[in-house]
Amino acid sequence: MKSRIAEVVSWLKQITKSSHVKKSFISFGESLEWSIIRGSLVHKSGGFFKIIGIIWTNNHREKISQPLIDQNEIGTLGFLARRTNNLTELLVQAKVEPGNVGLAQLSPTYQATLSNSLRFHGGIFPPFTEFFLQKNNLHVLYESLQSEQGLRFFGKRNKNIIIYTHKHVENIDTHRWFQVDELTELLHEPYLINTDARSVLVSSPWEKLINRIPFTRYETIFAKELYNSFVSIGRKEIVSKEINKLSRMSKKINRPSIVELDKIPGWTVSDKEIGTSLSDEFNVKQIRVTMLGREVDFWDQPIIYSPKLLYITLLCGRRNKTLYFGFKYQIEPGLYNLIELGPTNMSYTNNLYSGQLIVKSYQSEEGGRFYQNKSVYKIIDIGEIEKSSKLIWLTLADIHSLFTYEGIFTNEARSILVLLLRWI
Repeated sequence: MKSRIAEVVSWLKQITKSSHVKKSFISFGESLEWSIIRGSLVHKSGGFFKIIGIIWTNNHREKISQPLIDQNEIGTLGFLARRTNNLTELLVQAKVEPGNVGLAQLSPTYQATLSNSLRFHGGIFPPFTEFFLQKNNLHVLYESLQSEQGLRFFGKRNKNIIIYTHKHVENIDTHRWFQVDELTELLHEPYLINTDARSVLVSSPWEKLINRIPFTRYETIFAKELYNSFVSIGRKEIVSKEINKLSRMSKKINRPSIVELDKIPGWTVSDKEIGTSLSDEFNVKQIRVTMLGREVDFWDQPIIYSPKLLYITLLCGRRNKTLYFGFKYQIEPGLYNLIELGPTNMSYTNNLYSGQLIVKSYQSEEGGRFYQNKSVYKIIDIGEIEKSSKLIWLTLADIHSLFTYEGIFTNEARSILVLLLRWI
């Protein structure tokens, strides 16, 4: 296992070195491609994305004002898959992004906005575009729309997809085939697998991906508990209840209002950043990038700069000897439906929960929009669940059923749930 990790790290370093990345923060006035027009920071083509301002009154009557990334296009996050010796392999990309920790991370085969696919940048097509824009005569294992971070994006969704192919796939240095088990073994490693790959993996039909009953690979006590939770009697009424409740609650939540960037209360637009003195959680900067191996070799863009470490926690516990996981309703102005199921807790302070630490994993958010935005994910076993708990407690069978629907779990919930696939 250690040798495999070392091999992957070596490959990522090799791709990073060959990309000859140079990056630097610049002023908005130095940008050759972006400018503030009618109160929003936009690209000269009108494509890609823009930075807007919002004002929102949440259900607690608290006013929230901030910039958000507005990207109406539905992006595609997709793996090509093939069967080799009765095992599923996924074509994994070593993708370099200016904001990634370590620059190169493992990503889906194809990770592109519609603007990239349509070459708004004037450069070349992303590799393997033909598989994902024209899916005729290809076996789609699954396809679903999933959300981005609701505190940073405005209604953004991506198409998560896995496509089986029997066609010849060109060998290129930035892509390698991984057995699914090889990939899941890397899920706990820091800063190796990017957000988008984690989302596609956890949203997929697990049993079809591995071609066996999930959570039967290992014989540890926790692995057996995961298996029992996965094969527990499906609670259709719970799944239906949560879907209906999310729908009802969504209709009662206020929608945010879009405002010009210089009209966001408490925020200022300077030549160097869009920032606020009210919080040090994030600001918006402009970054200039030179990089070989991308659709274009030189560009600049806005990027979310968030220097603080975000702590994301998911509690697990037992009822009648069955393992459950505790979620809460996450209401955020940028979620497409304004509400989804989120992890137990998200905070910039390290909340201490009593219990056994099952896994702790450091990850960063997608480096094409976020600059070294780091999070630490923790799954904690609290033992028996108290009857007074107000969390939404779900078995793995419930979670698996809910993943057949779109827009149920937040990006952060998906990124912490995927850590369980290490035992799949």
